[in-house]
Amino acid sequence: MLKNKLFAGAIFALALFVAGSVSAAYTFPNQIDTLQEKKDVQTVLNMVVTPSPALTVDGVMGAKTIAAVKAFQTSKGLTADGKIGPMTRAALEAAQAGTPAPTTVAGCPAGALFNTTTGAPCTTVATSTVAGCAAGALFSSTTGASCTTGVVTPVVSGSSEGYMTLQSAPVALVSSVGQAEVGDAVAAFAVKATNSDIKVQRVSINLVPASSALPWKYFTNLSLYQGSTLLATMPVTSTSLTENTFGLDYTAVFSGFNALVTKDSTSSFTVKADIVSTIPGLPVAYITVGLKSGDANAVRGVDGIGLSQYVGAGATTTAYQKQISFGGTSLAVVKVVANGSNPIAMNVVTSPTVTTTNIPALIFDLQNTSKYDETIKSITATIVNNTTVSGYYLYDGATMIQSIGNPSTTNNGTTTIVFTNLPSNLTVSANSTKTMSIKFDAAMNSAGTVNATIAVGGVSAVDANSNLITSAGAGTGNNQTLQSTGVVVNLVSALATSVASTTGVSGYATGTFIFKVKANGVNLAKLSTNSAITAAGDVTGGTSNLTNIAYSISPDTIVSDGSEVTVTVTTTKTTIAAGNVKFALTSLTFKDIDLVSPSHDHGVSTGLDNFYTNTVYAN
Repeated sequence: MLKNKLFAGAIFALALFVAGSVSAAYTFPNQIDTLQEKKDVQTVLNMVVTPSPALTVDGVMGAKTIAAVKAFQTSKGLTADGKIGPMTRAALEAAQAGTPAPTTVAGCPAGALFNTTTGAPCTTVATSTVAGCAAGALFSSTTGASCTTGVVTPVVSGSSEGYMTLQSAPVALVSSVGQAEVGDAVAAFAVKATNSDIKVQRVSINLVPASSALPWKYFTNLSLYQGSTLLATMPVTSTSLTENTFGLDYTAVFSGFNALVTKDSTSSFTVKADIVSTIPGLPVAYITVGLKSGDANAVRGVDGIGLSQYVGAGATTTAYQKQISFGGTSLAVVKVVANGSNPIAMNVVTSPTVTTTNIPALIFDLQNTSKYDETIKSITATIVNNTTVSGYYLYDGATMIQSIGNPSTTNNGTTTIVFTNLPSNLTVSANSTKTMSIKFDAAMNSAGTVNATIAVGGVSAVDANSNLITSAGAGTGNNQTLQSTGVVVNLVSALATSVASTTGVSGYATGTFIFKVKANGVNLAKLSTNSAITAAGDVTGGTSNLTNIAYSISPDTIVSDGSEVTVTVTTTKTTIAAGNVKFALTSLTFKDIDLVSPSHDHGVSTGLDNFYTNTVYAN
């Protein structure tokens, strides 16, 4: 396009004058098409044809304008055909010398003077002589006349030369990819602009296989982003890449964009890759992707005054490169983990008249650590029970999504249940966790234990590319002990601490249990005199030498039907040999005062061997 070329700043204008003439006010495209371009042609003809044809600047290339073109061509010894070809364009540009377009330097008032020696606009200071002008000569920013004098008010100059530097980018990159993956971040760098805005216009990315390989067998597309903005995408083919060394060294050049990095700021650039749907059966170990070491021109930009700026990695710098390895399948993964709210081993009261519903057997998390959403297809659990269960349920949070009738005919032993044909919208989003649970219903008067486990591989899923995923990790539930009458014991806390030995004094460990005891359909005698509590220690080399087993009850009264007391049990283990120590509640018995025989006890030890403290080290 024909462009009005303003005097953009002090250095630009100085360069023009040192050359000995006023620069052309217009430059010319290869082909003149637009209305403005035609108007600009008429303007130039009025300036350079003598006598001036006084053309109306309306963009209409009529007979008068064509005649002016022919007159100009004749004056320059060109073929007078009225067409503006390459030679005519060049002659028009050259003819403008000495006929400048009136303009004003940015920030200067009309008539301001430009110092041809120092490059400062709107000033009267000069220190030497410009060719053809007396010392202190000034250039008028309004008329274009040289060697003038005058006094005006100084103002601040405009744009100046800038430069850019490379920095590390705060971008998470992958180190391995799977087939058919899209948008894997494989390389990154940051550009800092100093002293001027910088427009990044070209980036060269090097691809170096570890052994002879063709990059288009692994990548389908490479894309360059500034932050989250897509700048350019390149299909990876044998013709799109520059082949430096066959099979060993290739370059992808991104261009055709203007990525602005504002003055004294930093902007991150990321290369993302799409992977082929089928990676070769014997894949290359890795391909290194990034800015080539020693390529000083890897990144090209233009500063605020139009000067090209280049930057690249040092000769031995690999900071802007990443080794990308290739797997034969998708790298998506889903992991099963017992949730922190998974119920501890405890007693559950069942109804003597109706079914007790929604008893949690296992609460678990499905963790998706990949960048793909994953759709859950089936969940397999192992159930161990010795009581009557009427059904099992799979919950997504608080929503029940599938139920299964009790598959066991004996209601005693180990049973496998499979939740399959799950809803199509049961997904775990990329890099997120979904909490699910397995619950069950117990028939009236049920008594016994139930627990559930999801083993490694117990969850199957597919990723966005329909690749099958088998789960890692496992989740195990604790015994839920069911009873309709008797004693309900629920653990509140279990904690072990240790005190190190000192000179003459043995070290020891202490275990503290706090649990609640509730009477359900019975009345219990006062626990401080009518109960038996046994605790066990677990230490390297044996479980003996427990001392000071003690407990307190609050309130210490008869526990009538429906009431509850809190029991605190403490026990210690004196250190004989240094080692790891933990404690467990191993048995509890309480007396039912309503029975004819006062010596009759109701044992409730089932499940309580799961009440363990943490492990501590004693010496």
